[in-house]
Parts: sequence; structure tokens; C-alpha cells
Amino acid sequence: MNGTESVAWIDSPAVLEATIERVAAVKALGLDVGIDFHEPLLPTQAEEIADLPALLHLRERLMSVGTSPYLERRAIDIAQPDIAHCGGISELRRIASFCEIYDVALAPHCPLGPIALAASLQVGIAAPNFVIQEMSWQMHYNQGADLFTYMLNPEVFSVKNGHVEALTGPGLGININEKLVREASEKYVHEKAWRNATWRGEDGSLREW
Repeated sequence: MNGTESVAWIDSPAVLEATIERVAAVKALGLDVGIDFHEPLLPTQAEEIADLPALLHLRERLMSVGTSPYLERRAIDIAQPDIAHCGGISELRRIASFCEIYDVALAPHCPLGPIALAASLQVGIAAPNFVIQEMSWQMHYNQGADLFTYMLNPEVFSVKNGHVEALTGPGLGININEKLVREASEKYVHEKAWRNATWRGEDGSLREW
């Protein structure tokens, strides 16, 4: 997924210059390179985001009630809501509809499980402004379980020529191995309860997720 080692915040001119030099070294070899400044500003800064000159995808962390400031200011080109964070299927569909009015494309954010992926695809298939679906299969941070681990019919997500066929089975179109889910639940029932990650900088300060 990542072409380089982890990159920290660009917090000084020296870091920025070093980044430019690395990109220049790659281009000197005749190779092209894609640069992604991932959510360059806080999601509440709609006016400042609108002033950025580059094509922007945004909104992993906002719901439909927070969409209007971005759309009215033409601040984004591609909306990237995450179905697990934005409020589920109905909320993702509302976001898609709002974006369609302003000619903003829909590219649902990386779903980290088969149910979220299936639900995102079902919404995407029904949205005229849907352009692409991110997926987390064989992602470098998946440890112990992958996208298909708890599925009985993983073949429905088979990628052919860059595409996944529409899911046509009952419900969301996937079958979950409930026996395996129960076994995993019993295995971890005595483990410490999962908590949302807290991000800190090298100096110990809290960072935005």
C-alpha cells in the first residue's frame, strides 16, 4: 500500500525539502509518482480547504449534517465517507445524494470487514456518482485476520479486470461463518476490551486521528 516507510507530520521546512528531494530522485529515473496529502487540514476547516489548489478527497470522519459547508464552497471533488463511522447504509446514501447535487463523486472509504465492504458496494451500485470502492484485502496492517477470514463465500469479492461484480445474494450478498465468529469471540472474551486508538506524536502530545 505505501511506497515508502511511515512518514511523520511535515512539521518543518527541512522535512518538506527532504520529501521534495525523494520525489525528484524517483522522477529522475523516468518513473511517475502519485503524491497523496491525506486530509491536509482538519475536517472542520471547510473555508481553508476550499482554498487548496489540488484535487481533494475528504470526509472520512463527517456525517451528512457536516456535508453542506464543503459542498457549498466547492471544497472537495471526491467524498470518501466511511460507512462504519458516518452512520451506516442510510447515512452513506444521504451523503451520496447530497454530493450528487453538487457533482461531487463518491468513493467510500476503506471498509475493514466484509459486512462493511458489502454494504458500501450496495450503496455504491445505487449511487449515480459512485466512482470507485476502496477495500482492505491483504492490507499491511491486517494482523491475524484478513477481509475474507470469516466469510463462507469470499468469491463474491473476486476482482476481475479491476472490477467486482454486483452482489446479488440475499441481504447484503455475503455469508458469514458464524461458527468461526463464535469461536473467535470465546477466544478473546477474557482479553482486555478493545479501545479506539489514541494517536500521539514523538513528544507524547495528542494528535488528531
